[in-house]
Amino acid sequence: MKTSTNTFIAIWGTLLFSACVPNNDTIVDTQDNDSVTAIAPVDTAVVEEEVFTPNDWDRASKMLAGIPVEHEFKIDSNYYSEYVDYITSEFTGIKEKRLDKLMSWKNDVVPQSDEEKRRKVFYPFSGGDFIHLYQLYPEAPNYLMLAIEPIGTLPDFDSLSVYDIDTALHESRVMLRDIFFRSYFITKNMATDIKKSKQIGGILPSILWGISSSGHDIVSVEKVSLSNNGDMSYAPAKLGESFERGVRVNFVEHGSKTLQEVTYLSCDISNKGFAKDTALTALMTNLGDVNSFVKAASYLMHYKTFSEIRNVILDHSVVHIQDDTGIPFKYFDTEKSTIRLYGKYVMPVKDFSESLFQEDLDSAYNNSSYYAGKLPFSMGYHWGSKDQNQMVVLRK
Repeated sequence: MKTSTNTFIAIWGTLLFSACVPNNDTIVDTQDNDSVTAIAPVDTAVVEEEVFTPNDWDRASKMLAGIPVEHEFKIDSNYYSEYVDYITSEFTGIKEKRLDKLMSWKNDVVPQSDEEKRRKVFYPFSGGDFIHLYQLYPEAPNYLMLAIEPIGTLPDFDSLSVYDIDTALHESRVMLRDIFFRSYFITKNMATDIKKSKQIGGILPSILWGISSSGHDIVSVEKVSLSNNGDMSYAPAKLGESFERGVRVNFVEHGSKTLQEVTYLSCDISNKGFAKDTALTALMTNLGDVNSFVKAASYLMHYKTFSEIRNVILDHSVVHIQDDTGIPFKYFDTEKSTIRLYGKYVMPVKDFSESLFQEDLDSAYNNSSYYAGKLPFSMGYHWGSKDQNQMVVLRK
């Protein structure tokens, strides 16, 4: 059934008020660029003047999220009606079944001090998955996401034909299908989607969709460069421009004056990648204390070829949340950390070797000093059986 513009507004009104909460191996070398200006990190203090003003990035991002905006783009109304029906229906479904339950669970199992809430957040192997990261750490001033996938672009819809706009929306919809259905991006699907893309070419639209869908306004989008000592610098970006090294999105909760930021860096975080990328290595060395998150990470940190990113998480995390595809249980120091296990631990899904099954983790799940209860949501590779597991590691 086709949906009228008024229905779009009604749908979004419901979503907005229910969703808002307080608050391969190729590495792109960093190039010196005189046009890039270093900018201080976002000041997350509440300010007196308005932070958000309507802009092209926010309009385009809300279009992806199926949210009506004051100045509509020229669109095929029939196709966009179907697109909005799909996007809003899928988001409503995962919000009720997964996202709200994930946020409530995290609030119950992690201490909610002001310091914990305001600590920066680190998410390696993220792909473009901002939406789940935000549910875990909604009040963080800044988020850092790392993955191999290219950033791509978000096209300037004002300059596109109706056909090209439909193409861009379709590409975004296709890329989000696994997040909706399974809760994670499938690497092979992402690679195929990006290769076939004519308008997007990367994961940026999925990050922007996650920001807008979770009840936020986008203030600005910037290109990110890294110096050899790991310092970031930023330059304003326009719709239609491609991103290489990184992107930073500054945003506010709808109606708020408190800025938050998410930075995504396209990079190789294997040991081989770190060896080639001194700027990334320096950034990780100076990361500082973080709250961190890993899910659906293909068990990469079980191998010595990803030992460096594993050690970054172990060395810098105050709060770390992961499933069994992240860091093997044996690497956590129980003298320095409190470990709580949730859900049900079973054999890895058939896409991965049975040798990745952790006997010590299985024993811990049967030990009352570690096991802390069931999971109220399904998030991870075992979406079919819902035999999901999550580990919460708290630095003592």
